[in-house]
Amino acid sequence: MFIIPAFNPTDQPLQYLKYARYGETPLEVAGYIITHPLSLFEGYGGLGKLNYIIFLLTPVGFLALLYPPLLATGIFSFATIFLSDANDLLLGKYQYSTSLVAPLILATIFGITWLVKRIKNVDSQRLIIFFTSTILFINVCLLFFHQWTPLSFSSALSIAYSPEKAKAAQEAIKLVPSNASVVASWRLGSHLAQRRNLFLIDTPYRVTADYVVITKYTEVACEEKPSQLRSCEATAEDYQKYVQEISSHPHYQPIFDQADIMVFKRIQPAKE
Repeated sequence: MFIIPAFNPTDQPLQYLKYARYGETPLEVAGYIITHPLSLFEGYGGLGKLNYIIFLLTPVGFLALLYPPLLATGIFSFATIFLSDANDLLLGKYQYSTSLVAPLILATIFGITWLVKRIKNVDSQRLIIFFTSTILFINVCLLFFHQWTPLSFSSALSIAYSPEKAKAAQEAIKLVPSNASVVASWRLGSHLAQRRNLFLIDTPYRVTADYVVITKYTEVACEEKPSQLRSCEATAEDYQKYVQEISSHPHYQPIFDQADIMVFKRIQPAKE
């Protein structure tokens, strides 16, 4: 919040965008949180941001809570995410929660040790086996039902999309050859990263790629024209202009249109 933005060469530190709902500067963010403490638990599903705490503690069976001193060593990393206004961070996506892994594991180990010492008349080795087996079972369940692994029922797309739309997205992505260049909307772009060239929708808009894979409506809309450093895709108006341009472009042919996901193939080579 303070050190990294201070050395940012631009006028719009990207870190501030994570806390835009609370204010534009660290002082404004701190002031808003102090005067509106309940705002920390607003949004992000039925339980608000408490869902993120559940997301962190469930894999360790909440046993990390038994040893607060070690758990507290991750307080600054936790606060960076918990106070942010970015749902992707609160969903546990990307690398942002990795700094909390060590405090959670160490606090869990010491928490189990603390608990075993206080349970009498039961063999300590059996207790340790029981707790570690329970944690292993919980994680297997999480991997099978939720996380992004081969064991999962569906891909990471199912977190952002309905089952029907996630299936359509998977089919659309398979239509793009690995040696092709492609323009993609934001949420689909990461799943096309293995193609020869990948471009996200930007300004000026690209109409030279071999394929275009987009949603009919922007899912990460900007309230105004995005700057060079941005956390959104395009304004709703600009995005619709792009969709209309590609849909009527003489050099592109639609080859897929399901669940608001469209794929266009270039039928005439682009000029170098």
